[in-house]
Amino acid sequence: MARIGRSFPSRRIQRQRVLAAPILPPSGSGAVTFGAMTASGTGVHDDPRQSVIELDLDADGVFETDITGYVFAVESLTGRDRASQLTGKAGPGKLTVTVNNHDDRFSDFNSDSPYYGLLVPGARIRWRDANAAANDPVVLAKDRFNRSAGALGSTEDSIAWDNPGSSIDHFEIAESRAVPTTEGAENMSLVVISASDYYVQAQAAQLGSDANIVGIVYRWVDDDDYSLLVVDVEQASLQLIDVTSGTPMLVTELGVEVYSGMTIGVLVDGLDETVYLEGVPLIGPTTTAHAAANEVGIYAEWETGADRPAVDDFFIWNHLPAEVDGIFWTGRLTEPRPSVQVGTLKTATLEAVGPLAELARQAVTPPTSLEGKRTGLLMGNVLALAGQRPPGPIDLGDITTGIFVNERWSYAINVARLIEETELGFLFETQEGHLGFRARSHNDSITQADVTFTD
Repeated sequence: MARIGRSFPSRRIQRQRVLAAPILPPSGSGAVTFGAMTASGTGVHDDPRQSVIELDLDADGVFETDITGYVFAVESLTGRDRASQLTGKAGPGKLTVTVNNHDDRFSDFNSDSPYYGLLVPGARIRWRDANAAANDPVVLAKDRFNRSAGALGSTEDSIAWDNPGSSIDHFEIAESRAVPTTEGAENMSLVVISASDYYVQAQAAQLGSDANIVGIVYRWVDDDDYSLLVVDVEQASLQLIDVTSGTPMLVTELGVEVYSGMTIGVLVDGLDETVYLEGVPLIGPTTTAHAAANEVGIYAEWETGADRPAVDDFFIWNHLPAEVDGIFWTGRLTEPRPSVQVGTLKTATLEAVGPLAELARQAVTPPTSLEGKRTGLLMGNVLALAGQRPPGPIDLGDITTGIFVNERWSYAINVARLIEETELGFLFETQEGHLGFRARSHNDSITQADVTFTD
C-alpha cells in the first residue's frame, strides 16, 4: 500500500483506495489480511507500516474499537467540486469500508454482536496509518445547563460546581442557562479539572444592557489570584484581566461588536494564553500571571437594574485540534449495510460522511451584524451554533461585510456558503474530522490544483 500524505485544502480531489486479499479463517475468528498486514481484530499489527480502521462508538472522542482485522477494502474521497481555487467548494467527504461479516457482528439485527445498538448513524470512524499517533482533543468538562432551574449542581460529566469564597456570589440555572444570583456584585462558579493547560470556551448567551460584564474565569488560584476573559458591554470590548493579590489589572483590551450569543474562549499553555472569539484567535499569545491552576469557571457582573446576563455552552478541552500526519479520514457512520448474497463469505459495507453533512441537517439562527464583521467571525459563529466543537482552524478573513442580516432560520450550510462566497474563501473538512475556514489570502501561495490517487 502506498503511503498517503495529508490532503491540504488546496487539493481538488483526494481519492484513497486500499484492497485486501480476503482470507476467511476456518475457525471463524474474523482474522483477515489487510495488504501486507495481518490482524486479529484486537489492534495488534504484524506490519506497523499499514493502516488502521477504528471506531468511536459512543462519540466521546476516543476511538476505542479497532476493526482492522475484519477489513477487506477501504476507500475515501474528499476535495473540491471544481478545479478553481476561488469557486470550487468542498462537499462532504465519504468513506466506504467493506468488512468481513461472517458472524453478523456488523448486522444491526444481531443482539449477540459486540456492537449491538452501537453501530448507529453518528458513531465516528477513522482511517489512519498504524504509526500515526492521534491527538484528539479530550473533553475535560462540559455543561449546557439543560436541567431544572435552581442550583448548578454538577456538570454533564458529573463534576461538581463550586462557589469560590464567601465574599463572591455564584450562578444558578434559569431557562436552561447559567445566570448570576446577585445584582451589583461579582458572581463566579468553578469546576476542578484534571489539567492545568486547556482550552475553555463559553457562550455569552445573554449580555443584557448597561454595564454588565460576562465571561470566563480561568487559572483560578484563590480568592485573590485568578485570570478573567470577559465581554464588557458598556466598553464594547473583550478584556483579559489578571487579578493578583486582590488587585485587578487589565492585560489587554480589544474593541468588538458585542451581541448576545457570542462565543469566547481562551487557550492556556504554560505561560502563554491566546484569546478566541467565535473560534478565531484574536489576542495573543500573551503571558499569563498565573502559570498553573486547574480550577476554571464562569463569571459575571450584573449591573443593578440591568437585564440579567447569562452563560451557556460551557466546554473545556485539553487542547485544540491539530493536524496529525498519517490520519487519512475521519467522519460519522451512516447505516451499515449487511450483504445478502448466498455463500460462505458474508460481508457488510460501512459508509460514513464528513462533518459538512452535519451542516446540511442543522438549522440555526444566523448571525447578524449592524456594523459589519470579518467573515471568519461570522463563519465561526455559524459553526458554533451548529454544534461544531471544538473549533477547527478558522481564519479571521480578509473581508469585512456590510450589514449582515439573514432569515430567522436557515440551514447552517446555506449561511456558511454565503459567507464563503463573500470572502472567496474555503470551508473544508480536516482529516481529523473538524471543519476549517481559510481566507482568500490563503490562496495566494497556491499555484495549481492537484488530484491525488493511491493504490
